[in-house]
Amino acid sequence: MIIELRRLGVSLLCLAVGLSAASLITNLWDCGNLFASCQNTTYRETISAVAGLIILGTICLLIIILLDAIALCSDVFASRASYTTIRFIILYIGAAALLIGVLVYTALIGHHWSYFFAVTGAVLATQVAILAIMSSKCITVRGTTTTRTIRESRLSHR
Repeated sequence: MIIELRRLGVSLLCLAVGLSAASLITNLWDCGNLFASCQNTTYRETISAVAGLIILGTICLLIIILLDAIALCSDVFASRASYTTIRFIILYIGAAALLIGVLVYTALIGHHWSYFFAVTGAVLATQVAILAIMSSKCITVRGTTTTRTIRESRLSHR
């Protein structure tokens, strides 16, 4: 079960990195591309900060994918407290950077709060659905071990 959750986490992080990278290279922001046409607007500093936060978040997620790939191959590495602590810190920094970047853009430039709320709700619902599948009795494998103790008869000792 733990291995499947790790693989699921790596898969979702790969999807998150892909989508974050796509957001950086497309020109579908209100002002165009974050590195080209958006730099020629009055929001230049804000756009640079948003792009920097998305880049930081994406790099953090890439580091987590690398750490998780190593952990999938080494149970010793995955069981260390330092791995877990470092992983959480980097993951939270990355997630916070991505979220702050999106919030700054939405608050100061885009002002598409309804769309932001809809996307956030859809993401949260999807995460709950994935967790429900992973914890379902139909998917979860539980092992049972039976131990028998054989008692020696008193007659055999006489």
